[in-house]
Formats: sequence, structure tokens, C-alpha cells
Amino acid sequence: MYAPIFPPMIGGPATQCFHLCNMLLKGGDEPVVLTIGDRFECASPDGYRVYRYPWRYTRTPIDKAIRWVVFPWYFLSVVKREKPDVIHCHAVSALSFVAGALSRRKRIPSVIKFAGDWVWETFSTRRLRARDFDDLYRRSFLARLLWRVERRGLKRFAMIWAPSKFREENVRRVMGDVDNVRVIYNALDLPPGGLREMRPGDPFVVVSASRFIPHKRIPVIVRAFAALQDPHARLVLIGSGTNEQVGIAKAAVAEAGVGRQVTFLGKLDSLREADKLYGAFKQASVYVSASLEEGFPNVFVEAMHFGLPIVSTDVGGCREIVTDGRTGFLVDPADETGFARRLKELKENTERRNEMAEAAVEQSKRFELAAVLGQFKSLYAEAIRRTLSTQ
Repeated sequence: MYAPIFPPMIGGPATQCFHLCNMLLKGGDEPVVLTIGDRFECASPDGYRVYRYPWRYTRTPIDKAIRWVVFPWYFLSVVKREKPDVIHCHAVSALSFVAGALSRRKRIPSVIKFAGDWVWETFSTRRLRARDFDDLYRRSFLARLLWRVERRGLKRFAMIWAPSKFREENVRRVMGDVDNVRVIYNALDLPPGGLREMRPGDPFVVVSASRFIPHKRIPVIVRAFAALQDPHARLVLIGSGTNEQVGIAKAAVAEAGVGRQVTFLGKLDSLREADKLYGAFKQASVYVSASLEEGFPNVFVEAMHFGLPIVSTDVGGCREIVTDGRTGFLVDPADETGFARRLKELKENTERRNEMAEAAVEQSKRFELAAVLGQFKSLYAEAIRRTLSTQ
């Protein structure tokens, strides 16, 4: 497994890879992880080997160039030592493309997870210049150039794992009508969750967890919360970003006049701190997302597992998790008024919220890792067959 982030770091790719490794180990397989760290090391804190290589060397821009030298060398040294049957890259990135090219040269079957389009992520994280995938393609020559690089990189892999049907469509937009894409929903092995039944008069607690980047639209969440006009309601924002983006979020809170009701929990940097996330879910009434783009947000599954209805923009793979009107509400991303109205509806109708909470817990069971582990093993077997057939 090549994972750009892995516990103790926390995040969607880290959580998914960690849970998958643990489940494979229980099933008799032998996962090995390559990820970043503070130094070169190999440890086995969870019963399988985790190799780490430094991400920072001089703490200057030259580090990026150093990584281009260190990563291929270290990747090949781990491959030589471990002799893997399959190499699985857990993100679309430049270094994943390097891993794919080296795997192909060594004739090792390989799989890549298309969790998000590399080009869209590159542009939207730094500055939002387009409404969606198509708009970016039409408007940006650089985006079209990077998509060519992405296409070449993806071709190095025997199989492509898309965690949602929406992401499968993204792959086909980049690659054309290829036959090596398989949809396997993100699945997790979560601690006990369950329902928190609300009663009329209970404080209404809204929670959201994401990076503070433009397309997540934290100010939209703040404005919808402020529209509740309930001095006893609370908003918990989990995550962080650049000083600029955090400043934008805090300015939105100040402008809405809800500073005393909003808690910024900050970024969760380690797996141990996941308890803070789950603790917030256990105390919350509803989970919200105003994002302009989502592939398959793991955090929705986690929130539903703890009995939270979801109020989200209807984008990407969100509708593959949330059943509109049953486990939450999906709203057009341009309809801020509708977003606030749905949030208010769940606040004022406790019985409806409780019904949705119960349905959310039940629906979250579809994404339990034990239920889909066989699909991953089939994916690996197909990668092996395809690679052998070309030799």
C-alpha cells in the first residue's frame, strides 16, 4: 500500500487505508504500507510493516526536488525487500504515477484509487477558478495539459478503483471508455456508534468536518446556521486550512453575529484525535456540508453511523450515500436559502430528525468494511490476471 497519509495522521485516505489493512490482516493477508514520516523507519505498531520516508529535509522549496529523488529509490528498495504480489496506491498524485510506472516496469500488478481528480484538486485547493470539472476543462489550458499527464499516469495501472459511481464517471472523462475501472464504495470498520434521540427543547447542535478550502464553502454553513436564529443552538467546525481560509471562516462567523455559538475544534492530526470527531458526532443533532465537489465523503458514513442525518449540497457522490428525504436532505449548491430551510426543518421537527437518524444508522451499515472486503480481493485478483496476460 502506498498511502500519502497514514495514521497517526488523520484524513479520509489515511482512515480508509488503515481500516483496509487491518481487515486484510484479519483475513490472513499480509499488508505492507509505504507512507511519509519524519524519518526513514520501519515499524509494526498494528501487526504489519509500515515503512516511512521523510517529507521534509531542508524545509525549503528544494524539498520537492529531493522527494523526486528519494521516493523512487525508497519505493524500489521496499519492493525489493517485500516482493509484493500487488501494489495499491491510495491517491491520484504525481508520486503515485511514479509508483505505477515503476510497478509496470517490474511487472508487478498495480491498483490506484481514484478518490479525486488530481487536476481539480490542484486548482480548487489553491484557488477556485471554475464551477465544476467541465467548466475547468473549457477555461484552462493548463488544466487540459495536466489532464494529459494524469491520463498517462493512470494508464500505468492494471486496475483503477473508483469509490463511487460519480468518480467512475470522472475516470471515464479523463481516460475514455476503459474497461479496467471498478466501483467499490469506501467502507470503514468503525467503533460502536448508535442513535442519540432528541427531545423537544434539547439544544440543536450542528457539526461539520472538512478542510478549510474554497470549494468546501464554510461561510455558507455559517450563514445557514445563523438563519436558525436560535441563541441556544451550537455550530462545531472541525478542520483547518491556510491562515487566509481560516480567517475567511472566522470573518463569516463575526459578520453573522454568532461568535459565542461557534466552536472551532481545529485540525485533527492523529488517529487518537479521531475520538474528538466521534465525540462531537455523539453530541450533535445533524451533520452539514456545503461543498461544491465531493467524490465519496467518508465523513458522511461516519456521521450516519453515529445517528446524524445529513444536510448537504447535491454534488458528486453525495447522493450515493444520502437518500434525500430519508437519511437527510440534498440541496442544489446554488440554493443557500433552501440549505438553511432544510437545516431549520430538522431543528423544528424533532420527530422527523429522529426518524432520519434511525434510517441513517441503518443505511451506514451498507458501508461496513467486512461487507465489501471480498470486492477488494477480487480487484487484486483481477489486477494480477491482467498483468500476467500481458507478459
